[in-house]
Amino acid sequence: MSKMKKYMLISAIIFLCICIGGWFYSISSPSYSHNRIISSYESEIIKLPEPSFNGNISVEKALLKRRSIRDYKDEPLTLEEVSQLLWAAQGITKTDMIDSQYLIHYRTTPSAGALYPLELYIVAGNVINLPEGIYKYKPVEHELIKIAEGDKRIQLSGAALNQACIRNCSAVIVFGAVYKRTTQKYLERGIRYVYMEAGHAAQNVYLQAASLNLGTVVVGGFDDDEVKKVVNMTDDENRPLLNEEPLYLMPVGKVIITEVEKENSFKALPEEFTLSQNFPNPFNASTIITFQLTEALKVQVVVYDIQGREVRRLLDGYVTAGPHSVTWDGRDNTEKNVASGIYIYRLEAKEKGLVSAKRMILVR
Repeated sequence: MSKMKKYMLISAIIFLCICIGGWFYSISSPSYSHNRIISSYESEIIKLPEPSFNGNISVEKALLKRRSIRDYKDEPLTLEEVSQLLWAAQGITKTDMIDSQYLIHYRTTPSAGALYPLELYIVAGNVINLPEGIYKYKPVEHELIKIAEGDKRIQLSGAALNQACIRNCSAVIVFGAVYKRTTQKYLERGIRYVYMEAGHAAQNVYLQAASLNLGTVVVGGFDDDEVKKVVNMTDDENRPLLNEEPLYLMPVGKVIITEVEKENSFKALPEEFTLSQNFPNPFNASTIITFQLTEALKVQVVVYDIQGREVRRLLDGYVTAGPHSVTWDGRDNTEKNVASGIYIYRLEAKEKGLVSAKRMILVR
């Protein structure tokens, strides 16, 4: 055999070995197993509503309102609220092209080396337009991928020392981390950076929850292995996927106003009769309308179509002084869904001659 033929034969064998080795590694690696689990639910992708970038309160007010809250109303969250919370934790804020070769997506939280080790899940139990189940958040696409069916709040509570806030909330945001993404560059110190980033993201959720009048708390007491099983961070043989480790659980729900909070609210009454812009806007499933009264008054909050015809009477009665909110679910007074379009919502206190109105957009 000539030297040229021997060289070509050896080259072919080496190339074949590399191909076979690469294929074997890809199917045996944790990421392959994780992708298999996700791919089985690929038809169940939930595109989240676009996040709002204009809240109703300032950063300073959100900092003032931030509290760790463990008790929640038995009421659902909206998909818009879930979207906003996840975006606050790890959402994309800017995309740049680096060296004309690859894209880098900046997020709402800083990350050492822009390596972004965090992975977010939502355990949904009582969310409008989001079936019960476990979903993984994909920040770049701003969407959810379903990875498990059914309400897992009780199982997750069991993994977290049976804490009631996990069991009684509307949904739980689960923070996981892939340490290797950071430690491969920063070695052992990278572990510290991952913890820092988790803290940044959790505080973002706290502040976003405060601006939405929602309650949440950081839970760190849980059995890591049990949380992994519940959230599907392991495969069918309990092997880790992507080498993820759970860091935080953040239950979220509607806030129960206590008597102490009611008393405190009267100590700092608003200075003027105010109607705020609804949130979110535009909206799909539901939107929240907030207003403030300087004194107890009989008020009406009514939704009209663009031609001035009454669509839905949301409130008609006496209301105490202070901040208040009502929710419109896109239905009229007969409980029928209304069409997409521009609507007017109007706050009126007839006895004082006070009126305020704003526009909102419904998108079906």
